[in-house]
Amino acid sequence: INPVTELEVGDAANGDSQLMLGEDYHLVFVLGGQTVQDTAISELIGYVQVDVGSSNLEVIVALTESGAAKGAFMNASMSVPHEIMPRPIVATPIAPSIVYGDPLPTEDDYTVDYTGLPLTIPEDTFLEENIVLTDAEFRTVATVGSGAGMYEVGLTGLQSSDNVGTIYQPGRMEITRAPLTITVDDVSRQFAQENGEFSATITGWVHGDGPSVFLSPIAYETTATVDSEVGVYAIKPSGALADNYDITFVEGNVTIVRADQTLEFPEIENLEID
Repeated sequence: INPVTELEVGDAANGDSQLMLGEDYHLVFVLGGQTVQDTAISELIGYVQVDVGSSNLEVIVALTESGAAKGAFMNASMSVPHEIMPRPIVATPIAPSIVYGDPLPTEDDYTVDYTGLPLTIPEDTFLEENIVLTDAEFRTVATVGSGAGMYEVGLTGLQSSDNVGTIYQPGRMEITRAPLTITVDDVSRQFAQENGEFSATITGWVHGDGPSVFLSPIAYETTATVDSEVGVYAIKPSGALADNYDITFVEGNVTIVRADQTLEFPEIENLEID
């Protein structure tokens, strides 16, 4: 019995077809109008991966022991005329995120994400045989002094074989806010005195920045008043927003101590005692 064979590409494409390198093709055997065997070419004995420009796909058909058509057909060979097209691969540069004030990534810090890779060829094998990154260059519009935000990253110089049509897609690099800590300075005063000017110690400045980059000044809040009893009262900082900094506030304390007291006694004249 001679099987009827159809080479499927996508939904249905037979005979003289344009095939995509590495696609998941199937051989379908039909007997009496019903499909009795549907096997991926990659599972057939004798399948040889072809390259762009080959004119014939040579397949030696050998039904497996588990196939639905076991014993129904004899082994056969077939030659399907076709044109294999380069596989379009989209290459997107991937950059690590950095913190504001850190140096920009080096060439070794970048990677490339590929989409459109074939299903029937191991990814590492396909990339090793068809993609060369030796002369690739990664470029970004970000500079050492760039503020927090997203920046475009480009890729050039990637070399590929004739089997691949490379499409470049810009990537993105994120610069995150730098950590900044504002710690309120502890103070002390005597009972019944006014609170003085509060201050804070700021750590984490980069690029020579200072308080002038704040969109609003540091505000201080405390429940301690001139009438407050002796004790320790928290000083809570707020405000001080900045575009390139992620700010952490640390409270301080105002400690109220007893007021100094001076006692004056009247002068007592000497008394004579009999």
